[in-house]
Amino acid sequence: MNILALDTSATPGSLALLTGEQIVYEAALPDQRRTTESFASEIQRALQACSWSPREVELLGICAGPGSFTGLRIGATVAKTYAYATGCNVIALDTLDVLAAQPCVSTNSLWVVLDAQRQQLFAAQYDASDLTQTPRRLTKTRIVDARPFLAERTTADLLTGSGLYRWAKEVVTPVSAPTSWSINAAKLGQLTRQAYQRGERTDIWQLTPDYGRASAAEEKRTSEF
Repeated sequence: MNILALDTSATPGSLALLTGEQIVYEAALPDQRRTTESFASEIQRALQACSWSPREVELLGICAGPGSFTGLRIGATVAKTYAYATGCNVIALDTLDVLAAQPCVSTNSLWVVLDAQRQQLFAAQYDASDLTQTPRRLTKTRIVDARPFLAERTTADLLTGSGLYRWAKEVVTPVSAPTSWSINAAKLGQLTRQAYQRGERTDIWQLTPDYGRASAAEEKRTSEF
C-alpha cells in the first residue's frame, strides 16, 4: 500500500511517502508561504521523486489537531481535495496520539504537551510501558496552565511534545529526546497504516480540524454576549 503522510499541525511540518512500512521519501515542508498551493507543490515534488502518479497514493494520513489553526485548516483542505480527486482513503489522527508514539521509551506515565498559547498547554497522559504496542491513552486532552502543570510533575513522569520547545526550562522531570518533540511524518504514515488495518477511516465530508480551543477572537466574541 502506498501512503502519503502530511503533517501541517506545526511549523515547518513534514511530508513522507511510504510503501507499507518502508519509508521511500521524507522532507520538511517550507516554513514560508504556508498555503494550500505551496503544500500541493511539495506533494507533487515528492511524488515525482518516487515516480508515483497522484492516483498511486492509496492512503493519506494527516494530523487532525490540536495544532496551528492555519496549518490544520490547510491540512484538512489538502486531504479533502486530494482524496476527492484521486479516490484515496484518508485517516486523520490526533496530534498528541502521534507524538506519544514517537519517544520509544518505556514508561507508564508519558505526558504529551503542545503549546496552547496564553501561557497554557494541551496535555494528555499515556501508558507507554509496552513498546510493542502504541501507547494507551489514559486521559482526555485538556488545557492546563503551563507553570503549575509542569511544577506538579514528578520523576515518575516523562514529558514529550512540541510544547517543550517553549517550556523546557520550566521542566524538572525527565523529558524525551528533542528529536521526538515534533511530528515525524514517517511515523505518522506508519500509524496511519496501522489505523487503516484496524478498519479506521475518516469521512472527508465530515473532516474538520480539531483546534482544541476557540481562537482568541472567537473567545472574545463569546464573552461579549
